[in-house]
Amino acid sequence: MAKRKPDVRQDGDLYWFSLPKAAGLAGLTKKEMMRRAEAGELRTDPAVPDDYWFEREEIWALKMAKEARSAEWLARNPNGAKKRVKTPEQQEREWAKMSGARAQGWRPGGRGVSSHYEKVLLSEIAEANRKLKNQEPK
Repeated sequence: MAKRKPDVRQDGDLYWFSLPKAAGLAGLTKKEMMRRAEAGELRTDPAVPDDYWFEREEIWALKMAKEARSAEWLARNPNGAKKRVKTPEQQEREWAKMSGARAQGWRPGGRGVSSHYEKVLLSEIAEANRKLKNQEPK
């Protein structure tokens, strides 16, 4: 198994974060972090030109800005991440659907065995009716 490179390294008083770690902390995608580094918006480690290592202070500033934006959004939206609150009637309808599905033998992949059983039973009944119809004198 290959040894994984570290996400954080120390160079004197400076801490450097790898691209995946920095992107996770800053709340940005790796592509966005690389774009900002190439544009000169973010400082990268000049000692490692072929890899992206970001300075801790800049990543920390991005992280704090992200947290401030999310706190501001939560202040404007008191329900938080809830998209829509269901009314009691909607919840009851959903629960009735779920309980009905359980009673029918619902399974995550569909109705499963009970559906197959119904198809076989119906085909046998249809075949028996066809035989009876053919046996009746005209």
